Amino acid sequence: MRIYSQDLTVLLLSLAIGANASPVLQPRPRQEPSNTLPHRRPSSAGSAETLPSSSTSPSPSPTSASNGTSSAEFACGPVEQFFYPTPEKWQASNTGPWLDTWWTQNSPRFAQRKGFSSLFGASFLGNPGWTCQDDGSVDNCDLDPCDQPKLNNAGKETEPAYYVLQSVRNLHSYFLGLKDSFQVGGIFASLQKDDWAYTYYKDKNDVDMGATNQLFSGLLSAVGVVASFAAPFGPSTNLLVGSASAIFAGAISATRLQVTKVSGNDTPVKGADMGAKLAQIFLKATTNLITANNALMNGEKYGDADIREYIKDGKFVESGDVDATATIARANTLLASTAINYLWKQQKIFIMGGGPCDDSAGVGSGPQEAKLCRDGKAWYLFYWREYGGIQFGKKHWGNVDIPPGLTDLNAEGITIQDIIGASVDAYKIAGLDYSPDMHLNRTQQALSDASIAPNVGGPSWEGTFTIPVCDITPILNIDGKNFPKKDVILQPYGAKKVPQWCAPICAGPNGSADFETTQRWVEAAQMKNFQSFQAYCPKGEWL
Repeated sequence: MRIYSQDLTVLLLSLAIGANASPVLQPRPRQEPSNTLPHRRPSSAGSAETLPSSSTSPSPSPTSASNGTSSAEFACGPVEQFFYPTPEKWQASNTGPWLDTWWTQNSPRFAQRKGFSSLFGASFLGNPGWTCQDDGSVDNCDLDPCDQPKLNNAGKETEPAYYVLQSVRNLHSYFLGLKDSFQVGGIFASLQKDDWAYTYYKDKNDVDMGATNQLFSGLLSAVGVVASFAAPFGPSTNLLVGSASAIFAGAISATRLQVTKVSGNDTPVKGADMGAKLAQIFLKATTNLITANNALMNGEKYGDADIREYIKDGKFVESGDVDATATIARANTLLASTAINYLWKQQKIFIMGGGPCDDSAGVGSGPQEAKLCRDGKAWYLFYWREYGGIQFGKKHWGNVDIPPGLTDLNAEGITIQDIIGASVDAYKIAGLDYSPDMHLNRTQQALSDASIAPNVGGPSWEGTFTIPVCDITPILNIDGKNFPKKDVILQPYGAKKVPQWCAPICAGPNGSADFETTQRWVEAAQMKNFQSFQAYCPKGEWL
């Protein structure tokens, strides 16, 4: 096997094999639980410079605003009454409109004051060093609001300012946790194995590891989904789901940028060196999460949105913690899914179905161990095995069999039903024209819809797999006398099982069996110029 360091394939497949990782090292723990009441500390004099506030900003609600009580009556000052913030409190206090006004008034100063977070920290903590940059510092995003004169003396602005400070700190914590999750030692170690691809590829020709748009987009989508679901809120409610879409866009921007940087040249890489190359590129790609964090803290856009979109509606006001175990598992599964999808699509692997689940339509019976029954219709996963298959003529060989690696899927967190379901769903949206760009766009849209978003996180999501699908519904009611070999269109796995398709079998745009659609499906299933599926047709070859 040869691959090229310029190939986008390298980056995707490197990420994917983390699914085989043994128990992994856990990321370093976050230092500050988001909603722990801060301890008192000595009062700070703050900065002598007059810093901007937002006196014309929309006022917080009267029930939550500062009520004139002196700082001496609170252990930590007036801000104490706003501890344990929630998204509901963020919205009730008009924090979003308040931040928009503050941003409009002060964004011209971001460049000269080291960015948004630095200026905001100077304004309400008296600390221009509050940059929240991922630069190796361990305290540049610490938040202890106790006895902060600027924050506690901000009047009605104390509440929204505290919520923004908390959200910015939690977003920073999220990015650190996400980066840690991707860079744990166990994943790096598993990446250096180079025998995994052969588990899912057993064709007679060596796999072509050329760059493909499908692989690139699959990688972007997988990383974006993992980043979205790693967020502490998750894409689960109408209130919070919008930020998942912003995180998705930001994550794919980070990955796209790093892919461009590490794609390399045309120097061939030997198969024996593949694992080390994959590990190297994987680590380079994931470190670009630093770019996302730092750009947002500077007040810049990332993924077509600035930090206000990420934290809007109080999405990060409660927590920034990342569940490393769940994040790693999701990353492993989705990235492995994308890699397996690519490897399988280089072979004669395909899906057929549309008949009743009890196989009573007279078109044969598919493999029961690779079946999905949905809405009364059965769909089957096939592999036409050439390598090592039977030879029954000069141009005819092979038989339908279990796809390579099928028995290893459970270890990857993937089921046969995931593969069939994701492929059939993609087919129902766009037939054989479901493109990588369509998958990216529909995934991002789904993350903005609370009724759909939770389904995006697994391998069964539409387009995660795009194995070519043939819907044989139009031929179910055709008399077998008028359709030769109709009873063996579907066949179970077996050494002598050779399905025969003696006429167009796939539903076309008008719903009837269509020659062009069948031909396109045959080509998508890597069976162009392959004659075995019509070896016993009475009228000979027709396709």
